[in-house]
Amino acid sequence: MIRVARGLLKTSSATFSRRSVATKSPGSNPLEILRQECSGRKLCDEQGYRLNDAHWVCAVAVPMEDKAPNLRTVHILRVSPAGFDMIFKAGGATAQKLLESTPVSLLHTQGRFVPGESAEQYRGEGNCVPIPLADLQEELPVFSLTGMMASRRWAAEAGNPTDTRQGTGVKAHWTQILQQTRQDLENDRISMEEMEECVQAFRFRPDRLEYMAGTPGALMWDRWEWMSESKETPTSVDDPIEWGTPRNLVPH
Repeated sequence: MIRVARGLLKTSSATFSRRSVATKSPGSNPLEILRQECSGRKLCDEQGYRLNDAHWVCAVAVPMEDKAPNLRTVHILRVSPAGFDMIFKAGGATAQKLLESTPVSLLHTQGRFVPGESAEQYRGEGNCVPIPLADLQEELPVFSLTGMMASRRWAAEAGNPTDTRQGTGVKAHWTQILQQTRQDLENDRISMEEMEECVQAFRFRPDRLEYMAGTPGALMWDRWEWMSESKETPTSVDDPIEWGTPRNLVPH
């Protein structure tokens, strides 16, 4: 027996028939569409750089050998025609896989599925390439930097490997390290050399991007796909990604 969630099919046929299906392509460049949307939501400026104190994140899944993919929620620092810029803890298993050009998946969500608004998501597949951390110095979130650098200092003090999960031990001492690291960052007492030992910047260059959007008044999710037509090895990581003609897909 197939069970239907209570209330799922209570919409009247008249209301159902009035709902529409979007058919117009959102645009030829999905990264530019995302930049414009995020700029409108006050997450980034017109050049795609993260605004101060903006909570702008995405989920990244990195395949690991003989275990489940490593799933991370990371800050987006910039969206440009060349891809997504973000940071990871340097020296960890995730960063090492990214340096090996391991294919990864990305999920970016925004909005709400309520009347008058829309829920949107971007799903991407591609590779990450390392970029200079100094290029993103003005956009680095202090919250993330504090956690990464304090964890590195904690591991060094305890003599533990930096690529393993660590307990906080004595809470008061861990809190002291966190507070000191935060103060050092806010007062410019941390050198770029120490920062680069703790933090690695990457650019996610998608080979494929999907966009899905839905509202309570729509008949079904509107789903679009773009495939990259750029050559496999770009001349520069700053080269814009070239996209083919977007394709409208069925929802599932």
